[in-house]
Amino acid sequence: MVGVRALIVREGQVMLVRHTYLPGFYLPGGKVDRGETAHSGCCREVAEECALSVEQARLVGIYSNAEQNRNDHILLFVVEKVSALPGGPSLLRRLEIAEAGFFPLDRLPESTTPATHRRLAEFRRGRFEDPYW
Repeated sequence: MVGVRALIVREGQVMLVRHTYLPGFYLPGGKVDRGETAHSGCCREVAEECALSVEQARLVGIYSNAEQNRNDHILLFVVEKVSALPGGPSLLRRLEIAEAGFFPLDRLPESTTPATHRRLAEFRRGRFEDPYW
């Protein structure tokens, strides 16, 4: 399986989501659908989960997620430019996402996942080198 995550940072804050079916805060993202490119999957997931349109994003890392499944990989995109989607959150977002918002990088929610903390540490260093999610 191939998944994507979006790292969206603006003005010292990062976009995080909390799902209705999982504990903790995560970077927005999910599974790439059949016939979809990784980039378009990232754009779709950000639209669905955050009600944002991705205008500019770049791939910065490919990670093995062997802890979940030995064939699972996650592609991380740094999203450099977004805009609000007209019409606000979709029905899917309201069903799947309990909370989505920008949080200060120095005051993340307590339940932010370890993998999210690792990606943010890489972002601060300017190097995405860890091969594992």
